[in-house]
Amino acid sequence: MLFDWIEFLKLAKKLQDEPNISGSAEAAYRSAASRAYYAAFQASLEYGKSIGYIPKNTGDDHKSIQRFFSNSTTKDSLKKKISTQLNRLYEYRQKADYFNPIVNPKPENLAFYAVQSSVTIFDCISELKK
Repeated sequence: MLFDWIEFLKLAKKLQDEPNISGSAEAAYRSAASRAYYAAFQASLEYGKSIGYIPKNTGDDHKSIQRFFSNSTTKDSLKKKISTQLNRLYEYRQKADYFNPIVNPKPENLAFYAVQSSVTIFDCISELKK
């Protein structure tokens, strides 16, 4: 059975909304941002594959899926929006996973922005599938 990547987004939202559920609020916010990114990244890969994207199954896919949507010629506005949001999410995820301390934005804001960007990507993919 295939994993439904929106489950990562649901977890991210839960961690954002209830940061003390796991003990450390900052750990929850960082995890929320990271899970929000991977939810959107994997959903974008799956949708991209259905319309011609060929993943390398390496770290290069993080940027090449962004370029794929940015360079699309059909339904440009939604695909470009996916590209833009994926780029932002990638940056948020890097801050969440690698920066210590996180200064700008604060961890709680980072989680909020990441979840919102991920929701936007899922909405765009849903609209494109219609």
